[in-house]
Amino acid sequence: MAKRIKLVMHKQGFADLRNSPGVLADLTERAELIAAEAELRGNGAEFEARAARPGSSFSRRSRGRSSVGTTDIRSRAKQAKDNILQAALNAGRG
Repeated sequence: MAKRIKLVMHKQGFADLRNSPGVLADLTERAELIAAEAELRGNGAEFEARAARPGSSFSRRSRGRSSVGTTDIRSRAKQAKDNILQAALNAGRG
């Protein structure tokens, strides 16, 4: 019979990894790539990448995150009609 392997999860290690500068930079870069692709597809629609760092007033969670959104009402209408952001998601896969 094979030996049993005991796996111990260290929550603080996961938190440190999620908040490391490399991970946060990667999240921001992916959001910027998606925003740039969406602007190319959007025929004048404008999008911006937003990043929330852990502990900031915009982030209630213990990890960094990024998002892409419209900048004005005209861009929001184009997004609602043409699903530009959904079409641009592959640009963030790197």
